[in-house]
Amino acid sequence: MEMNKLECPSCGAPNDIIQEICLYCKSPLTQKDLKKIPTETLVEYCGVWIGRLSGAFISGGMVEEDGIKLIEGNYVVNLSYSDVRGNAEKYLSLLEKRVVLNPELNDVVNRLNGRYKESIEHSLRKSKNENLMWMLIIGFAFILIIVFVFFA
Repeated sequence: MEMNKLECPSCGAPNDIIQEICLYCKSPLTQKDLKKIPTETLVEYCGVWIGRLSGAFISGGMVEEDGIKLIEGNYVVNLSYSDVRGNAEKYLSLLEKRVVLNPELNDVVNRLNGRYKESIEHSLRKSKNENLMWMLIIGFAFILIIVFVFFA
């Protein structure tokens, strides 16, 4: 088990270090002291969750229509985009608190916030485009039905 993962006491699945409940079996997890987690680890995991949010290639997972399928060894879980977004926001929040103690971290956190906002905008545009596509398909099908009914 990776040092920066939480092992579920019930099912043994590896969970992200900020999880409060197991992603796989929903059992409560023993919490790590978040203050002891290295800043580099928080930056890395924040970037991973933002990447998942943007639909980027996921190591150990697959992007799906309504979220992502996360695969860790024999464990598989489906996460909604709101779950993914929530995890990215938790990491950003932890990093923003650390900026107060380490102002040099500010540039990194600003870049991550920028990537996060771009990911949100990307997912909103994608959703609007998909809705427009379905409206066009339904409209075209409706026109075909009318033409068939009246001219057949």
